[in-house]
Amino acid sequence: MIRFALALLGAVLAAPIATLSSQTCGSGELLVKNDILPANPTAAQQVAIVPGLCDGEAAMSVIQTGGPVRVRAVSALFAANGGLAGVQALADVEIYDGATVNAAGVWTLGPRIFRLSDTGANLQLMSTGINVYTLPSTFVVQTTQPTLVVGIRIIQNLAVGSCAAGYQANLATDFGPACTPGRNIIDTLGNGAIDPATFLGFGIPLCPLFFRGDWVVRACVSCGSNAATTVVGAGSPSASFGTPTIGSAGGLPTVGSSTFQVTGANLGTFNPGAFLTIALPGTTPFPIPGGAPTLVLFGAPPFLATPQIPSDLFGTSSFPLAIPGGIGICGAELLFQWLVLDVSLPFPIQLASSEGLLVTIGL
Repeated sequence: MIRFALALLGAVLAAPIATLSSQTCGSGELLVKNDILPANPTAAQQVAIVPGLCDGEAAMSVIQTGGPVRVRAVSALFAANGGLAGVQALADVEIYDGATVNAAGVWTLGPRIFRLSDTGANLQLMSTGINVYTLPSTFVVQTTQPTLVVGIRIIQNLAVGSCAAGYQANLATDFGPACTPGRNIIDTLGNGAIDPATFLGFGIPLCPLFFRGDWVVRACVSCGSNAATTVVGAGSPSASFGTPTIGSAGGLPTVGSSTFQVTGANLGTFNPGAFLTIALPGTTPFPIPGGAPTLVLFGAPPFLATPQIPSDLFGTSSFPLAIPGGIGICGAELLFQWLVLDVSLPFPIQLASSEGLLVTIGL
């Protein structure tokens, strides 16, 4: 089981590290983490080594992603006292699809969706820096829950020391100001997966004397689905300016985009009666009573409508859609459709319509 030596921990709890190697995510990926260290440290950092993490035990970060993600790479800080370089350890990488914790601070891990040792390999950790492991492109490691658990399990620590007395180099935290429940796991040999912020099974609290802040265990993730736009269905023609059409501009609907727009054409010249409906995805069109037989709404209720968006001289218009940042919005889908007033139509509801545009937010 994990050992905690107060004197040793006190000596290395605040370890100033002159330089740290970093993790840079690839194109279309986001770095997700709990720690407060910079994504790419360029100056000296103060971190907290946990010397009593023994061979066979693991440091795990519980990261809230807001939705399903695909894991591309993981990383962990392996630090030596005084920032000593070149100390090594062998480790395994484990990834879990969610986890829950009870009031006693004991975690139940979700399904394990990746383990490096299953491939016949291990990760060589080197002090002092953020060690990166990129998953093979042939592996699709994707969560279904809004919680990602990334674990680094020590196989053999080659640093000076022992399990009982502690090691001079080990996995480390960011030396944050407090311990936040629900963000960290120490998977121990004797007590299983525990939360260092709330677990009291050792008779004394682990935080802040023996654990402080958050593990520097991170991941590069991408959306489970790519950003895309898809035209669905067919429009309903007007009597005087053809059938409205729908499209997009400003790039794909990516997370954090401030340029994406839903566009329309064939809306009539300077027509003040053009507007968009916004709905959830749906497969069954909804006929509009009183309109043309071809006039239907695409999507699923509830249906929302924008204020009127007048068209220009060329019968075109656009609606800017600022997309929030954050991985949690990945995979969200909305369906847009233009409805356009045409008083020449011989129906009680004098509306023409475009096709639908399914907008999938991604990376």
